[in-house]
Amino acid sequence: KTKAKSLAMGSYVVTNPSRQQQLKIRDSLVGGCTLVATICPTLPDEGQQAIISCWDDDSKDGIMLGIAPGKGATLTVGVAPRAQPQRAKATSVSVGRSLKKHVWYVVWATFDPEK
Repeated sequence: KTKAKSLAMGSYVVTNPSRQQQLKIRDSLVGGCTLVATICPTLPDEGQQAIISCWDDDSKDGIMLGIAPGKGATLTVGVAPRAQPQRAKATSVSVGRSLKKHVWYVVWATFDPEK
């Protein structure tokens, strides 16, 4: 028997790993990964929003699956050399189509650094 469950819209989790933990997570993800999420955007036109990320906005280092106005789902990847973290170069790709409010989507991206 199926039981109804409530869902809090806009729910999220924030973690605060150490820099060493961030680098370990980042290294495992940027080595190649697939990120998948089921989302129902409530404010898809309110700026760039992360769905799944291990991202440092200051150094542009890490990986982020998100949404952006007019672009829809986006994947951003940036890898800063450990010796020169200020020299990170981030690359983004997007679907190129806006998401609609209160519509369910499965968003996913696969990143393979060898291709």
